Amino acid sequence: MITQLTAKRGAQPALDAHRAPLTLYWVFWLFLIAGVAGDLVEIVFWLGTRGELTSRSSLIYGQFSIVWGAGAVLLTLVFHRMDSRSTPRIFLAGTLLGGVYEYVCSLLQEKLFGACFWDYRHLPFNLNGRVNLVFCLFWGLAALARTAVPDLPLHGSTQMTVHSLDGVKLCADLGMARVVLGRELSGEDVRHICRQECERYNTSWSCPPAVGTVEECRNRCEAYEQAVVFTTLAEVTDAADMAETLETRKEHEEIVHAVCRDLREAGLEVLALSSDSCAVCETCAWPDAPCRHAERMLPCIESYGILVTSAAEKLSMDFFYDGRTVVWYGFVFIRQGE
Repeated sequence: MITQLTAKRGAQPALDAHRAPLTLYWVFWLFLIAGVAGDLVEIVFWLGTRGELTSRSSLIYGQFSIVWGAGAVLLTLVFHRMDSRSTPRIFLAGTLLGGVYEYVCSLLQEKLFGACFWDYRHLPFNLNGRVNLVFCLFWGLAALARTAVPDLPLHGSTQMTVHSLDGVKLCADLGMARVVLGRELSGEDVRHICRQECERYNTSWSCPPAVGTVEECRNRCEAYEQAVVFTTLAEVTDAADMAETLETRKEHEEIVHAVCRDLREAGLEVLALSSDSCAVCETCAWPDAPCRHAERMLPCIESYGILVTSAAEKLSMDFFYDGRTVVWYGFVFIRQGE
């Protein structure tokens, strides 16, 4: 049986609108969704006001409006860092900016292509038939999209066929909060990634090959009856700054040791693993001498062939938050003491 806990330190998973990362992935999907949604809004509006079912698409095939898609991206780029508490101001500014954007688009289409793609002269409150008040209000609503759902999580599904550490890192860079691997990695696969990607490999008692083979690590874990899995969150200026990120590890490991201490006092035997390799000593004694602080050393979770992303997915635990939150994992295997 596995029990999961979450301990939060100085951070919340929700993102504030003025600090939420705006990634290329987010902008891409905003463009597609807004292009389709805007086109459907125009179809429905046209049907309701003129009784005509007319395609409003910018393309020959499919319902998609480039004007709406690009406009939504423009508004998002302008307003995504504004505080969500200024909603009326964002709505008003979006209404005005959207109106100017639509007017310019109409004018350019006429001058460059000699074509008129829309004409609002039949509607009240229009300006030269290029814009009208109702659609300007729609632009105002579109400007609120980023502040209305600032922490909308983006997940990568199995259909993305992500199956490596590089793939997971790429998804994180694109702004995804969770990635489901296209296939389950074996312990040997995880060890291979560790050997190829991790600079700590063969340098520490907490990492391979010092921890033993994957089979030995598996047998060690399976000798315990249950496991407690928990996370701690630390707030930093930039999670990509490894020096700042690693500074938060010590507090996490103190929590891991505190959990182990409480469990031992309850008469249980424990085996604890942590998110990163041990850093108790500036230079590890491996392989020339025994570990100097065996009672403090916490082996790395993935050194045991356990892929943290897969474990987090199975336990419905968030693996990625935002660019200012560091997530540390603790795995504590427990069994009744003799």
